Amino acid sequence: MKLSIILIITLLFSFNNKYQEPHLNQLQQTENFDWLIGEWLRTNGKKESITTEIWEKASGNLYLGTGLTKKNNEIVFKENLRLLKKGSNWIYEVTGVNADATNFVIQSFSENSFIATNPDNPFPKKIEYVYKDEKLVAVISDEDKKIVFEFKRD
Repeated sequence: MKLSIILIITLLFSFNNKYQEPHLNQLQQTENFDWLIGEWLRTNGKKESITTEIWEKASGNLYLGTGLTKKNNEIVFKENLRLLKKGSNWIYEVTGVNADATNFVIQSFSENSFIATNPDNPFPKKIEYVYKDEKLVAVISDEDKKIVFEFKRD
């Protein structure tokens, strides 16, 4: 009888681990923002200015980015960006624009996109990134306004 119970428990744990492993592997693969890495040049901006984003991977839980806009070779806008894992959440953090950091919680992501939100921020309340066909598209928006940034690798 004890042997039967031990066998049943062992089988249950085996099946449980078998079905959890693919889920864990999928989660680990999804929590990868390596598609952001590189230098990106905005292709749909104003002709008199040049906007870029540069992303690098600092660790498995931290990506660092810089957004710059130059006009006549002078920096007219700069923001520091971070994608970082805090606890079980990924955060898209923006500094250098406001006095304090502005954090957006990533609500959903896939192998080549994410959506981050901060309903308390005046604008934007939502930030979306999608990498497709060798292009990066970032959209910042709220209920009334939407700005699309299209990038190609520089």
